[in-house]
Amino acid sequence: MSQENVEIVRRLYRAWEQGDFSAHADLFAHDVRSARVMGPDSDGAGLAGEWQGRSGLAENVRLWINAWNDLRVQAEEFIDAGDKVVVLTRQTAIAKVSGIPLDREFADLWELRNGTVVELLFYFNREDALEAAGLRE
Repeated sequence: MSQENVEIVRRLYRAWEQGDFSAHADLFAHDVRSARVMGPDSDGAGLAGEWQGRSGLAENVRLWINAWNDLRVQAEEFIDAGDKVVVLTRQTAIAKVSGIPLDREFADLWELRNGTVVELLFYFNREDALEAAGLRE
């Protein structure tokens, strides 16, 4: 099942890379949990938060997207972690308010059950995501 999970997540990133952040909503559980996870020393600590359900995930993504102009999300690597998939990403954009450019590595941790996304955590630190997936100590 884990390779199937990777393929499901790949399909979602292909849509995201085209700017379609609402594609394949049916792949998410109705009670999906999403969060932006960052350490206390992260430069984006004010952006942390947790959301519940499909509408919460949509709000999470909307808040992030609306902070940027020309946002691009590129998946660089997919790592199979059983019922979880870690995706190492690079995001580029221009902050709407300050005009400061963003060019940063992130990691997203997906948890799937029976082909459905039950949790999606957006990490500002790749090592934290790998540790949470049980791939680092």
